[in-house]
Amino acid sequence: MKTYEETLKSLRAEIPDEQYVRVMYQTYCEINPDFLGFIQPYEIVSEMLPKEWTVIDLGCNAAAQCFFFSEHAGYVGVDLLRNKEADPEDIMSGICDSTLRFESGNTTHYELDIKSFLTEHGDITEKPKTLALCVHVPDNEAAAFADEKLSNILIYDPEEPVRLKTTLDEKTAESIRKRLEELRKKTLYR
Repeated sequence: MKTYEETLKSLRAEIPDEQYVRVMYQTYCEINPDFLGFIQPYEIVSEMLPKEWTVIDLGCNAAAQCFFFSEHAGYVGVDLLRNKEADPEDIMSGICDSTLRFESGNTTHYELDIKSFLTEHGDITEKPKTLALCVHVPDNEAAAFADEKLSNILIYDPEEPVRLKTTLDEKTAESIRKRLEELRKKTLYR
């Protein structure tokens, strides 16, 4: 299994330099060159999920992981990028908005919290060959709401066993679950 640094290096190689600078050096960026988020679970899923599937990333943050899914049918990122400690004037001026996220050629972003997205756009999540991901989502209530509402969802929290409900074939689903459990147990994160 790859280390975090190996995954980081392969992801960074996929991100165009101009986009990297634009996103990484915004005033309230929550990631940095040594930490592009909890990216290892995304890499594992991207390697095993059939390319005709779309991913809906619930709680995507700046969405650097979208590049792992650039050959898939689509990547939908859902999150509010509002830093709670940001100056209200900065928020109103647009310094902390969704234009400062990563985007590959098949990316769509929604500036909504998880519950609002599922309430307003739940039909998107129920399209065939669509898998919702909740990776390291700190809002347990939102993750539980998504788990209850969706029929194709993977929830990854290193503190709990991997939860995967899906219409993927059983062999693929079990392979994803197994590799994520291995990652979870090894706790390769910093």
